[in-house]
Amino acid sequence: MKRLCFLTPDVASAHRLVDELRRRGTADSNIYVVAREGTELGDLPDAGLIAESDFYPQLERGLATGAAIGVIGGLIAMRVAGAVFGGAAIALFGLIGAGLNGLLAAIAGAAFPNSRLAQFERAIEAGHVLVMADVEAADVAEIERTMKQLHPEIEAECIEPHVPIVPKKPR
Repeated sequence: MKRLCFLTPDVASAHRLVDELRRRGTADSNIYVVAREGTELGDLPDAGLIAESDFYPQLERGLATGAAIGVIGGLIAMRVAGAVFGGAAIALFGLIGAGLNGLLAAIAGAAFPNSRLAQFERAIEAGHVLVMADVEAADVAEIERTMKQLHPEIEAECIEPHVPIVPKKPR
């Protein structure tokens, strides 16, 4: 899955975009809409926790980093203890590392605003509406082309925006 980001000029454009995504088979659970506080979205799927904190991006990074560290720890344990542990140590340490680091990173990420949305803050405060959709990687080019043809007022902003490893806390 790839996350597409579309910046629409207003709520009406966001409605047209979401209706088109729904028509193409994108489930509401894969569509996220972020607007300025107080904006009436109607039946548009609200981004909720995704827009509020860095919980999910940090969870993803924590799981990957923890699994890598755990696998390395398992390899070291296997080397030190020899064949006593066998390959199970690698898998066990990988799972433990992913679980612990994922949990700790997610808890820490909940304290930060969403780093993925930082590049859109000014536009959202100016009244634009951000629509994000998780779609199949094979459909990305076709969806962008279709959206540009049907809704030229909508700007396709990015595919999975750059995410820093350590989010910067706003000043």
